[in-house]
Amino acid sequence: MGFLKGQSGTEYLSNYTIAAVVVLIIIGALVYLGVLNPSQPDICIFQKGLGCETFYLKQGKDNATLKVKNQFDDAIVIAGVICSAEQVDPGTALPATRGWGDANSVNTLVNNKPVTSAPNTNPVILAADSFDLNTYCYAENGNGIGTILGGERLKSIVFIRYRFNSSPSIMGYHVIQGNLQGKMN
Repeated sequence: MGFLKGQSGTEYLSNYTIAAVVVLIIIGALVYLGVLNPSQPDICIFQKGLGCETFYLKQGKDNATLKVKNQFDDAIVIAGVICSAEQVDPGTALPATRGWGDANSVNTLVNNKPVTSAPNTNPVILAADSFDLNTYCYAENGNGIGTILGGERLKSIVFIRYRFNSSPSIMGYHVIQGNLQGKMN
């Protein structure tokens, strides 16, 4: 009788040990394949009117490079861009320490042409056309995004100031926002 109790205890331990090892192997394989450790996707989404096709954040560089599509039925004139992860001031709806004349943001390029404060010199983007946008981008600490280490994520808002080309500049400008989240490459 004692032999049978010992044998059933041994069978019990060996069966459950094998099952536990199989479960650990499966969990290890899932972690190795990235199923249990999903990476966060890169996000570039604008409000209705503009669509983000691609973007690139390069480690050690302070600029964000985006490819954006004009989804309006009219051509637009880009008059300013601010990219920042800093807190937004509810009164201005812009980052608290930034404005359209910000020293770094004035170096923005649209299709390799500078965006300036002169109303008739800014790039015109036709309806349904895509354009390349290269702009300085602030990290949450107020420095350029180049201070973010490789592999870290940036969560930023891109503000684009524009007017419709069919409207005179005295009619005023509109601001559209985009959400930019991605890993520094």
